[in-house]
Amino acid sequence: EGGCRAPSWSPDGIHVAYYHDAGGIAIFNIENSSVELLTPSGILPDYSPDGRTIVFFDGNLKLINVDRTDLRDLGFYGYEPSFAVGRIAYSTSTDAIELYNIERRDRIILVSSLGENNFDPDW
Repeated sequence: EGGCRAPSWSPDGIHVAYYHDAGGIAIFNIENSSVELLTPSGILPDYSPDGRTIVFFDGNLKLINVDRTDLRDLGFYGYEPSFAVGRIAYSTSTDAIELYNIERRDRIILVSSLGENNFDPDW
């Protein structure tokens, strides 16, 4: 038992990625009501614009293809990720908002904390 949290619609509108209180990222297919476990741990999934990849938080930001291949640990903390074409915006542990460029594998600060609570970036 448990709840389903932080749903993210696939771009085709057929799948919903979410994390379950029991652990892991799952994908629900609304056409046939099937559920597939994508990862055994992690929270806060977000689909890439092409629907082939999901970013999620599991201690660090991680990427995984929806076919369960190519799990990549990006190697840094990033909470509440938001996918866009070629980049991911996320909150940091210092309440700043950063942008990660997937191709170049670099990060830039978009908004520093300045004593404010900056979180949950969205495109």
